[in-house]
Amino acid sequence: MEQVSRQPLGDYLASNLWKPIEMQDATFHLSESQRAPGASISTRPADGKTTRD
Repeated sequence: MEQVSRQPLGDYLASNLWKPIEMQDATFHLSESQRAPGASISTRPADGKTTRD
């Protein structure tokens, strides 16, 4: 995508996806204030037991 658009991926997504649909908090790196209301993340390691991070 970066080669075709000649923009960093984050810039391309911001101008062509997030801004047109008015998605203001989209980011690759969450701040603490963005993390707080989010859902928890579950993982399933090789032993098959689900854990929450």
